[in-house]
Amino acid sequence: MNNNNEFVSFIDKLSKISDDKEAEFLKRENELIEFQNEIDNLKKIYGNDELEKKIDEYNNKYSFFKSDVEEFNSFISKNLKYNRSIIIENIGNIAKIVSSQNNIDIIIESESYFLASESIDISQLIIEELNKNKIIFEILKE
Repeated sequence: MNNNNEFVSFIDKLSKISDDKEAEFLKRENELIEFQNEIDNLKKIYGNDELEKKIDEYNNKYSFFKSDVEEFNSFISKNLKYNRSIIIENIGNIAKIVSSQNNIDIIIESESYFLASESIDISQLIIEELNKNKIIFEILKE
């Protein structure tokens, strides 16, 4: 996967989105910390009713923040899963063609076995064919 230019480009785009969102989340988190510090300082000044309102307000803001973070993590996960499935499907299709052309009856993922002979390793052929194909990866909507 990391040898395919389109997939690397997709990962770069997703990383940029993630970095931008992370900066936004960091800003919101700092605002929550400031608000929590404000509440701690107001404990000496406010009565219980006013303090309860501020604590409820903080809890609501924190809940929204946590929900937004979870939604974004789900968005990233869905995008990775979806687009990995696209490239894996393409790899599988190419592997069938290459194995047929080279009279290879079985293909095993490299992490699952040891090769006795480099002459039966078709990885480079698959990578070359994969890079010849224009695979369109997409960033799914949030």
